[in-house]
Amino acid sequence: MDMRLLYEVRPDLQTMAPVFEGAHLGDLLRKSVGVWECAVSLASWVLDGEVNALIAFVLYAGFAMLLPVVDMALILTATLADLRPDAASSAKRWSSPALALSRKLRKVSMLDVSVMGSFVVVVSLASMREKGVIVDVRSGALALLVAEACRYAASGIAQRAHACHSEAAERSDEAVV
Repeated sequence: MDMRLLYEVRPDLQTMAPVFEGAHLGDLLRKSVGVWECAVSLASWVLDGEVNALIAFVLYAGFAMLLPVVDMALILTATLADLRPDAASSAKRWSSPALALSRKLRKVSMLDVSVMGSFVVVVSLASMREKGVIVDVRSGALALLVAEACRYAASGIAQRAHACHSEAAERSDEAVV
């Protein structure tokens, strides 16, 4: 919060300036909130008995943070299984189920939703800037957006490589017969 701008917009609050400065109100309202800080705060509220925080924690820590990591692990597992020398049998046993599960997880993971939600909130609160409330997106949001794009690209590459590998394995099986 920009206290100088707040006093310009609301001159009647200028008389309270010593109280605000004594309480370090400007510092208290100047927060940079990251993904981990959000998850930790939600977890502490859950431990305090907040049921709504439990739902938010499951949605944010589980669906927005954990599921994309699990999805990338499945993509990596499938790709490594396809690269093995005995990949023909490995592809059927490990790669196909891993990629199928990855497709399902991608549909329910919410990292992209979380990042876009952040952008929507910032754009929605842009009108508050003239009143001294400044909300902006930091570089971490761009990093998360790039990570999500990389996850989609890795998935597409892994799916295509698996399909090509499976076709090649089928052709070699037909040639042997």
